[in-house]
Amino acid sequence: MKGRKYVKSLLIEKKKLLLDGAHGTYFMSMGFVEEVPDVLNLEAPDIVIKHHKEYLEAGADIHLTNTFNSTREKLKKYGLENLFERLNIEAVRLAKKAIGENALIFGDIGPTGSLLKPLGDLSFHKAFESFREQAEILINSGVDGIILETFSDILELKAAYLAVREISTDIFLIAHLTFEENGKTLTGTSPEAFAALFNDLDVDAIGINCSVGPHEMLPIFQQLSKYSKKDLSVEPNAGIPILEDGVTRFPIGPEEFSKTMMSFIASGATLIGGCCGTTPKHIRLLRDLMDNVEPTKSIVEDVELITSRTKVVNTSGKFVIVGEKLNYSGSKKTRKLMEEKNIEELIKIGIEQKNSGADLIDVNFGLQRDLEFSKELIIQLENRCGVPISFDVQDLEFLEELLKTYPGRPLINSSRALKSEIKMVGELLKKYGGMLILLAAEDSFEEDLEYRLNSVKKGLNLLNEIGISKSRIFVDPLVFSMGAGHDPLVTLGLIERFTKMKLKTIVGLSNLSYGMPIRDDINAVFLSLALERGLTAAIMNPKNERISNSIKAYNLIFGKDEINSSEESFGDKLIDSILNGEGDELKKLIDEKLSEKSFGEVVEELIRPVMKNIGDLYETNKIYLPQLLTAAKVVKEIMEFFEQKIHNKDGEFPKAAKVILATVKGDIHDIGKNLVAALMKSSGVEVIDLGKDVPAERILAVSKREKPLLIGLSAMMTTTAPRVKEVIEMLRKEGLNTPIVTGGASMNEKLARDFGADYYARTAIDGLKILRSLMNDGNEPQRDFGRIEKKENR
Repeated sequence: MKGRKYVKSLLIEKKKLLLDGAHGTYFMSMGFVEEVPDVLNLEAPDIVIKHHKEYLEAGADIHLTNTFNSTREKLKKYGLENLFERLNIEAVRLAKKAIGENALIFGDIGPTGSLLKPLGDLSFHKAFESFREQAEILINSGVDGIILETFSDILELKAAYLAVREISTDIFLIAHLTFEENGKTLTGTSPEAFAALFNDLDVDAIGINCSVGPHEMLPIFQQLSKYSKKDLSVEPNAGIPILEDGVTRFPIGPEEFSKTMMSFIASGATLIGGCCGTTPKHIRLLRDLMDNVEPTKSIVEDVELITSRTKVVNTSGKFVIVGEKLNYSGSKKTRKLMEEKNIEELIKIGIEQKNSGADLIDVNFGLQRDLEFSKELIIQLENRCGVPISFDVQDLEFLEELLKTYPGRPLINSSRALKSEIKMVGELLKKYGGMLILLAAEDSFEEDLEYRLNSVKKGLNLLNEIGISKSRIFVDPLVFSMGAGHDPLVTLGLIERFTKMKLKTIVGLSNLSYGMPIRDDINAVFLSLALERGLTAAIMNPKNERISNSIKAYNLIFGKDEINSSEESFGDKLIDSILNGEGDELKKLIDEKLSEKSFGEVVEELIRPVMKNIGDLYETNKIYLPQLLTAAKVVKEIMEFFEQKIHNKDGEFPKAAKVILATVKGDIHDIGKNLVAALMKSSGVEVIDLGKDVPAERILAVSKREKPLLIGLSAMMTTTAPRVKEVIEMLRKEGLNTPIVTGGASMNEKLARDFGADYYARTAIDGLKILRSLMNDGNEPQRDFGRIEKKENR
């Protein structure tokens, strides 16, 4: 193992390093069609060695081990977990045998293939352990670095990062997300949210790979480059794959690929390679061209963003509202709900604050130390409320457990300017990322302005010594109660001083008027004066109209932007309620409408438009997978509620359209199919999801019994795509003429036509549109969307 220091020095010397190209598609071109290419490490080691040697001859500086699928968790899906250790050890041995000392060897770690809770069923701990044990074997076997690639969820990538760093801090580490064409990951994370968190973490480079070709990836990469302070890595596919006559073909050849990649170098890429469909020829031409181009990355200013998985709050230039109501010590209602562990009602409080204008939600558990309850509340709050979290937790061990499973860059509230305290909080900031509230105090909380000022200066110096810059700090000058005789002018004076020092400031607004009459008026006037002096943020009650209007008036008078809106309202309370996981409002409206109208009228005028709007929001990239899964759950509850109402009235429930979905035999990838299912469920469709690795016989049997309006077949892998044809042929032979739609990464329209499908859906929303075109919803059905033109002579 050459180690982190050596790889860094080599990168500085050469300015850019070349990664190898595709593994799986290379092996397929050699006639090997295993579902898990990693098994070739044991079954055909000569082919793996040949692969490494060809990329070495092409000029690659970094070679990835053939271990992308070799976490124990992923191998379990294929029944190969007993080969876990051998596959990883042998992969490193084969790479060393082929390459020797002529290039670097990086251990390749891919995702588990399952979504983490609450989006899926896999726990953070299981994912972490799966990555940790693979990293341990790869590092102990002597790799020079680790690459984490093709992750679509930032929380799973964070778990993998933490796992690698638990094993070694002396290994060069690259972390990749994969993005959709819309510029977001499958789970809704943007390039700036990715950069904001991973800028803080102990990785050497971040980047993008897979999913799309270089043309589609370039603008996404450029957005990442705009925010990232790390070295940048990129590995596009050679375009979108096409399967013709059983052979996978990628449309972008070596010349076009290598020329396009020069734009990535010009945008700051220093680690460049190829993903699916690239070959040694692609890498050789890339080597020839890249040696004549210098990376030109602009200097990135300190990123002052606080994030959740899907939302970004820019703390620079806009006033930030931190909702205060989820505070055990500050609210009797919250205290009671926390003691009762009533997560649902606590989330409603968070949603109310978000809807009232809060950019962040501050959470304080008081003396509560139930870790499982606290973790679940944070996970559900982030997922359903969407806005970033401010962690008001003073027990640092407890805080660390909460930070582990948070999928964003949080705000930590808070630390005094004590060396021991700052050292411990600083370690958490470096390990998990985030911004910090620094209190203007040391051992005690004093009235004196100079004491508070000097405390902050001391705290900033201590933080700087451990590598935490002032761009990551909010200073709290401290607001004391006027009722206890404290002078608010001292705090206002400090805000003005800190603003001149170019520091961000935050106050706990409600402390000021505690025990006083006309509290709202006192708080509003103080806030206006503080805003004039440069106050950046406040922990406050956004539902207080008097105070919120002070902020709006200030923005209007001084020509500033409106309040930082981290969560978009969709202009429909029913839609907002469903996306927030609250079906109560719609249920109430259904009750009201049923007293006035028939069941059919309620369906047509209320329920169906709401369901359609959810699909439209997903299509226009206004909601993502987390919101979609939440909506699907609520819609199911609403449909059951509506059905029960009709049953009680002896009416007949208007049955929803019925769809069967399945990933074909041999294919264990079902995240895309699950996305289609969630989208259809959120539109009120009855989805019979048969899961993954489904035999044709089961699809036939269920289709005969259920008589669906549409059958959806998914194939992710090019090796399993022909199974789609087998299913279609079996269904037609048995006399089933139900329309069939196909999709998945390995499918395309021509292939769908050749296999005999009626429709091809490139995206999940295409699948929903095809279904809508088959449903008679009171309008003339548009039966041609996605339909494949069948040719006479196929």
